[in-house]
Amino acid sequence: MVKLVMYDIANDKKRDKIAKILEERGLDRIQYSVFVGKQSPAIWDGTWHRLNELYKKFANEFDRVYVIDISDSSFRKLKSLGTAPDIPWILHDIKVLYI
Repeated sequence: MVKLVMYDIANDKKRDKIAKILEERGLDRIQYSVFVGKQSPAIWDGTWHRLNELYKKFANEFDRVYVIDISDSSFRKLKSLGTAPDIPWILHDIKVLYI
């Protein structure tokens, strides 16, 4: 399952902390405040926990974080104008062996 994470946070420092968590947890930034990635349920639970803890510390009535689950097959059908995200990379279809 692919996670699409979007946020609207006015404060730069707080917004940067959210982005840092998502990047550290392996999600790819596809827009300034939009990340996408495929994670196992156990890893996603940890990501969500970190986001939730940070959000509780600073949230105001205007801050928002949204997460949408997208099936792999639906994500493969993504249409874009401009540069598209690297779908095989995000879906872990690329197999690499480092020696």
